[in-house]
Amino acid sequence: DDNLLQLLEPIFYKYNVDMVLAGHFHSYQRTCEVYNYSCIGRENGGIVHLTIGSAGFELDDAQYMPNSEYILFKNEVDFGYGM
Repeated sequence: DDNLLQLLEPIFYKYNVDMVLAGHFHSYQRTCEVYNYSCIGRENGGIVHLTIGSAGFELDDAQYMPNSEYILFKNEVDFGYGM
């Protein structure tokens, strides 16, 4: 959600958060070190975002994040889980 991102991303950036773990989409996605929808690298304060929900990948056919320059890896077909 763009509103949530606009609210939280500046806080994550300010406090030098390395990684955000999220769920509920039934897929796995990983970004580059991103800020404001651009890959900026960790040395510039970029944040890796992980969506880990692949244990339920067969439960829905929701549309996930579109392919973009900041999505490094996406998997919507394999069962899995995060630990």
